[in-house]
Amino acid sequence: MVPPGAATNVALKNVITGSMGDLFGKWVPKEWIEAVLDRIRGNPQWNFLLLTKFPQRLAEFEFPDHAWVGTSIDGQARVATAETAFAKVKAKVKWVSVEPMLERITFAKPELFDWIVVGGASKSPRTPEFHPRREWVNHLWQQAETAGVKLSEKTNLLERRREFPILG
Repeated sequence: MVPPGAATNVALKNVITGSMGDLFGKWVPKEWIEAVLDRIRGNPQWNFLLLTKFPQRLAEFEFPDHAWVGTSIDGQARVATAETAFAKVKAKVKWVSVEPMLERITFAKPELFDWIVVGGASKSPRTPEFHPRREWVNHLWQQAETAGVKLSEKTNLLERRREFPILG
């Protein structure tokens, strides 16, 4: 069952998949990944958000349209790997999570992504709270807007705008 309001608020249909792990890690057998993707294929009423730090592996798989496939980066050094990998990924919604945003990020090809999510670091017993400079976030917004990419800011930013990819 899909929650009331999900037809107009896509965030109500989103299911974070493997939030405390990395389904596409080098150590995860392909059969396990395919088993998860089979479950995803069998539940088209939801949007399944998949996120990995190993985007190179994503091209090995076929994703249903309701699987939003993403990678996580925290600094400029990871951008080229993400862009190279996502040029080969076959998914209806491709996204990148820039979290925690530790420096100003510039994409060479932001149009490879449908959605950019940006955030800082929430306070934990091990780490202090961190908010990226607003200029860094605004620079990312400018890139997204120029490329026609939607961008959402996480709740751990001081200011917050939210956009989602348009499906149809």
